[in-house]
Amino acid sequence: PAALAAGTVSLEVTATANGGVVVPGLLVSVYKAGEILASGVVDAGGRVLLPLAAHTAGTLHVTARVHNFIPYQGTVVLGSASPGVTVAESTLDDSSGDDNGRVNPGETIGLAVRLQNLGTGTLTAVGATLEARDPWVTVGTATDSFGDIPAAGSAWGAGGFTFTVADGVPHGHVAQFALTVTSGGDQWVERVEATVSAPACVYESFVFAGAGGDLDPGETGSLSVNLRNIGNAAITGATAHLISGSPWISFGDADGTYGPMAINAVSENTADPFEITVSSDCFLGHLATFSVALETDAGARDTIEFQAQVGTASSADPVGPDIYGYYAFDDTDTGYAYAPVYDWVEIDPTLGGSGADLGLSDFGWEQDDTATLVLPFDFVFYGETFDRISICSNGWLSMGTTSLVTYRNWSLPTAGALDGMICGFWDNLYDAGAGGVFWWHDTGENRLIVEWSRMRNDEGGSDETFQIILYDPAVHQTDTGDGVIEMMYSAVSQVDATNGYATVGLQNLDHTDGLLYTYWNQYPAAAAPLATGRALRYQAFAAVPTGRLEGEVTNASGGGTPVKDAEIVVLGGGRTFLSSAAGSYAGNVPPGTFDIVAIHPSFAPDTTRNVVIVEDATTIVDFSLVDIAGPDFNDTTVLTGTSDTGGPYTVASTVTDYTGLAGVDFYYLTSAGGGLTKLTPTDLGGGVYQAQIPGQPLDTRVRYFFTATDVLGQFTTEPAGGLENSYDFWVDDSFYYGADMETADGWTAGGAGDTAYAGIWTRVDPIGVWEGEVPVTPEDDHTPPDGVLCWVTGNAETGQQGVDDVDGGATTLLSPVFDLEGYSGLTFSYWRWYSNDTGNNPGEDEWVVQVNDGSGWTDIERTPTSERSWLQITYPLAGFASATATVQFRFVATDGGAGGSVVEAGVDDFLLYNDLTQVDEEDPLVTVTGPL
Repeated sequence: PAALAAGTVSLEVTATANGGVVVPGLLVSVYKAGEILASGVVDAGGRVLLPLAAHTAGTLHVTARVHNFIPYQGTVVLGSASPGVTVAESTLDDSSGDDNGRVNPGETIGLAVRLQNLGTGTLTAVGATLEARDPWVTVGTATDSFGDIPAAGSAWGAGGFTFTVADGVPHGHVAQFALTVTSGGDQWVERVEATVSAPACVYESFVFAGAGGDLDPGETGSLSVNLRNIGNAAITGATAHLISGSPWISFGDADGTYGPMAINAVSENTADPFEITVSSDCFLGHLATFSVALETDAGARDTIEFQAQVGTASSADPVGPDIYGYYAFDDTDTGYAYAPVYDWVEIDPTLGGSGADLGLSDFGWEQDDTATLVLPFDFVFYGETFDRISICSNGWLSMGTTSLVTYRNWSLPTAGALDGMICGFWDNLYDAGAGGVFWWHDTGENRLIVEWSRMRNDEGGSDETFQIILYDPAVHQTDTGDGVIEMMYSAVSQVDATNGYATVGLQNLDHTDGLLYTYWNQYPAAAAPLATGRALRYQAFAAVPTGRLEGEVTNASGGGTPVKDAEIVVLGGGRTFLSSAAGSYAGNVPPGTFDIVAIHPSFAPDTTRNVVIVEDATTIVDFSLVDIAGPDFNDTTVLTGTSDTGGPYTVASTVTDYTGLAGVDFYYLTSAGGGLTKLTPTDLGGGVYQAQIPGQPLDTRVRYFFTATDVLGQFTTEPAGGLENSYDFWVDDSFYYGADMETADGWTAGGAGDTAYAGIWTRVDPIGVWEGEVPVTPEDDHTPPDGVLCWVTGNAETGQQGVDDVDGGATTLLSPVFDLEGYSGLTFSYWRWYSNDTGNNPGEDEWVVQVNDGSGWTDIERTPTSERSWLQITYPLAGFASATATVQFRFVATDGGAGGSVVEAGVDDFLLYNDLTQVDEEDPLVTVTGPL
């Protein structure tokens, strides 16, 4: 309502999104300075009934908000609105129950209400209807009449209402009702409450009858639990059911009973204890969670939670778990299969690595910097999925997008840390000139590596070098689906004695859970202190029942030899395992009946049907695969252009076959003549075969390929298609690179500093969008005449502008890195599409194209001008960059934040060259004009 009579005790608000859609979790708040402050979440109908404390006339502010929606703000006038009514008083009657004057579970309660007329006129024929806004109560008698109520007067209902309380209502629960009052054509909704009194128990202690009285791996014994009743109702007797969230706890008897328990008394189920078993492979120091589901003889229900430690952890055991289930393993935990191995992969380009510089500008005090990186794969952290992370110079990263640059480290979890935070070495760090922060997508291992290289510690002055590694959870699967996290420490020193040394660990999204490895140079008993060569691995474990599946994969065509890298897929079970070099595999699977298939590209699939997985039992399934493919080639040398006419040009490839190789051959063909030439490669051992092409004259194109046959007679070419799709290179002093974008060819979307959440660069067949007669996005790529794909910003099939345009900041398209050392006279060319003037705030955003030769990014284009057609841009490289070994281009489309702007861009047909001389290699066309 726009207005309410001052003195009203409640306000009903209905809040929905556009179209009347109810949004779960939508929070409504009301506020009047110094008098009213109340909040509530809407129900399934979008309604919430909020209490109004005693107040004076004035303005009541109403706010409705929920994540990813624009908040609503409005006002209600509290004043002399007439007519008006409120609940002045209510009484509860439990005489049909135990008549103790309290609302107890299972009782039917009488409710009498006195209504107060807040208006200046008489309310006639007043009636009221009671509605339960609570799942724990059911209304019986729902209507009552109040007759006429004079101005400023009040009246009790003629007969009252009734409601029944469910058996399982917890102690202290406040049941809520909506009382709809009517008089003539007027209607008001008032809030009525009833507080439930019930027994309420808390955990005191437990007694385990196993060996030594402590829980240890591999033990079975009875367990009794001491509970104290802190409620305001006595318990005459109760049954209990014990539940555990630990995957290592099972039950021989999960049910027990308790005797009488007076208020504030303690009782133990000694006469009827539980029986539990701790799995022999349970981690030492594991905190097992338990819940006692209690039901009293009177029908009241309560759930009591507690934790019990299994064994005693040492430095050879993992740290954890946190509440969610994350553990931290270090490289000294060698008794566990999850222990990481220190394996430093250098990605700092100045040290020979392949990483990209995030471009953080933290070079000293209060220059802290954070950049957002679009992930090359979705990453799952604490059960939530993210497609980007934010990386800070101060040794941490967080899930999603943030501009925070927090340098002061704290313990975990804490309010002073970031949402979804991963701390590799959280401290006040900066780039002293020699280092930086770099990232690299390791496609071979399906992981993202972020490296803080030689970052100076502001306190103590030591240089810290370490990595955080995120593994693609779609490939490196876990029981929970969360991604594996590793940390590698090349050189770290705990030198900051002023502000807590460094923090290492994890924190969840709402700061309520986390796993701390170290803070203030203190470590749990299971943690090995940080040092050069230390490796950590964080992994969450499922708190669900599982059975174990294991077996071996062998080659039926090769005498039963092991098959490595076969995928073992549990169909419908959400589990996939990979066979080891010994052919073995193993992992946990939920109980059930599944078909299980072994898949490998060199073998025919093999399926075992109706495999029964039993909780806490091991099921063995072996696979014997039939070889159906020829030899496999890997790491083939791809030669690029050269001006060397002397040769030889060395080509190598790793050739393997699970059943056995019969022979490997190499062929090359040159435009200088001589026809197709066959060479016998040299076997260098380890499956590596090498061939050497003799030197060729300038302006010669050389094409080459491998062939191989296995002992079963199966034949393979490398590349597939042999001569038709052969590798090639030029012997000349020219350089040529062309990308028509029909394949990715090393082009990638996402760069340091990207913040856009929509309109991200994607390589697709573009979908044209028009605003009236004005084109906004291209309908086709540029490549003539049969091209299909190009890079565009977003590609939603809506036909409406602004649906999948760039929003929220920048999105970057990166070229491959070109080695141009030694080449001169280079020219680059590309076709681009750019539009930013069909929405609101036209011409406010910039299109930026830049090149980097290793010394930093230099502008090629920076313009707000739209060109809603394919436009070719051509420049000499020398005007912008040197011909170094690390030349890269990037194309950036940005929505700068002006409301309603529509930004779209496209890139196609990129060229980089210094000589477009064409050599005729086509076969001649012969036309027979007469008999021979």
